Amino acid sequence: MEAKPQRLAGSFLGVWLAVHQLLLPSTGGLSALILAILAIGLVLRLRKSLAPAWVTWVGLAGVVLPIMSGGSSVVGITGSVAAWVGAVLLLCPLTAARGMWVVLCALVVLAVLTLGSSENIPIYVLICDVGILMLLTQQAHAPAGSRGGFLLHSLRLVIPVAIIVTSAFWFFPSVSSRTNAALTGFSTGLNPSDFAGLQQSRKVAFVAKFPENGPIPKAKDLYWRAESLSQNDGLRWSRDLSRKSSWNRNPTPPSYEYELSIRPKSPIAPLDLPVTDEAGGLVQTVLDEASSLDNALVRVQSSLTRARDLPLVNAAGGDLAVPAEIAENTKLKTLSARLFQEPGVPERLAALGEFLQTGGFVYTTRPGRVRGVGELLLSQRRGFCEHYAAATANLLRLSGVPTRIVSGYRGGQWNPWLRTMTIRDFHAHAWVEAWDAEKGEWQRFDPTSFVAPSLTLQIARERDPAQWPWHRFVSTFIASKFLAAGDLIQRLLALPNVATPLAILLVLFAAWLVLRGRSNKPPAEAALAQINKIASRHSLPRQPGETPLAWMARLEKALPRAADREALSTFSHSYDAFVYSPHGNDKATREKFLGAAGLLRRIRGNPRTLSENVRR
Repeated sequence: MEAKPQRLAGSFLGVWLAVHQLLLPSTGGLSALILAILAIGLVLRLRKSLAPAWVTWVGLAGVVLPIMSGGSSVVGITGSVAAWVGAVLLLCPLTAARGMWVVLCALVVLAVLTLGSSENIPIYVLICDVGILMLLTQQAHAPAGSRGGFLLHSLRLVIPVAIIVTSAFWFFPSVSSRTNAALTGFSTGLNPSDFAGLQQSRKVAFVAKFPENGPIPKAKDLYWRAESLSQNDGLRWSRDLSRKSSWNRNPTPPSYEYELSIRPKSPIAPLDLPVTDEAGGLVQTVLDEASSLDNALVRVQSSLTRARDLPLVNAAGGDLAVPAEIAENTKLKTLSARLFQEPGVPERLAALGEFLQTGGFVYTTRPGRVRGVGELLLSQRRGFCEHYAAATANLLRLSGVPTRIVSGYRGGQWNPWLRTMTIRDFHAHAWVEAWDAEKGEWQRFDPTSFVAPSLTLQIARERDPAQWPWHRFVSTFIASKFLAAGDLIQRLLALPNVATPLAILLVLFAAWLVLRGRSNKPPAEAALAQINKIASRHSLPRQPGETPLAWMARLEKALPRAADREALSTFSHSYDAFVYSPHGNDKATREKFLGAAGLLRRIRGNPRTLSENVRR
């Protein structure tokens, strides 16, 4: 049977795991199963009838379920395994050793949540999480019979640590956040091998926040433009530094206003097509190069109007240049002539889309080695967005249509409560723009939409909360509340002349708690000093020559409340065994004494009643 401290620690650990399980990346029905196990453990613990030990072994054998269903990433599998093991361990009585294993599982879940959440978890929330786990660890190790006194003693350790760590973040912000190593892996130019690495990364590239009453772009319009590429080397493309963009800065409805939250020196990828920023300079650079600013927050306005800058014309061929091995490939020229029999650009794009949709092409992030455009289109027919963008752009150029590639991101993780779109590295994408001379504008063509229409449907489901599973809906709501709390703290600390004085006061308070909790006295002497403090407050000091046990017996008779008398009697017996028994140095005897010493804080009673009892 569990002691009360362990029962409380087990209950709160179960609630903690349940809340953070909802915040983990979705694992479908497995999340519901883990929550069910946690709920069963909580009910059993409240009824004081936990499962036998063999249930733990059976449950741990079932860890194969999260391994098989934890998702495609190692991070997702690790989080599911940790949550499963923690939930199973909480079905049985919580011992000190088992409690440490559960806390370890909770720390793994917290780490996975930090790496894999769809939102940036504020540092204040993480510090609170660690502080709570420290408290629960202390509570799991509490001696039998200890109550609030032991928890208050634990706070003397947890609160100073949390204050000092928080202050360290204020005074010494992470140096790594100001270096290129901490930035997203997005790089300039188009290299399929680089994009393949991005598909495995969940690092946040930027966050777009839309105003409360402003319009939100539809799923089909979620193209985030980083740079346009014109120099053609088959599957590899790069910027042409001679390109100069020019188009009307006046937004055409529908337009969107939003804020981009970015890391310093990180590339900016506004919603296609950007109109202006606060400085009015974003529109001049975003078409031709990946912009990067030192600002942490950039206000941007975008319009669904297509770009109207003229195609690039130079001695190298400009937006019509094709590598020699492609221009001399007879099969590719035959394919281009067969597909593009209509003169209009919209008709050619439609024919190209039909070819990709019905030609047996497969979208995969592991296509193997792709040697060139000809092999991809004519035989291999396996690749990802960058492969298909490069191949179709070359095919269009062969037919005489000026074409360029745009690299950036597509989609994003939507939070309807915060009105934010979180874009991560794995959202990296590339598409094609073809020049329509009749309309005088560039037409977007996304070959991936035809090769893998399921990806388009996935983006649409992500944008529509009504299509989310229940656990994703709940986890996003909880995450929004966590982030809102963090934003509130940040706004308070942003007030003039608040952060530094508050940090100093908190550090001094932490030092006071640490020094106040220190005691060089032996445990028995410290406990007697506490009893003497209580008795002196009520005019019942220890008499000269009076033994500790006789003194405690006299105090016990003077106490009016039965609960107080029982607490003092328990301590008296444990004191006798701890100080005078030959087994006083045993671990069990010592823990029993420390637990009984914690009961002294329960003793109450007003001075008048105590004095009257003594007179009697």
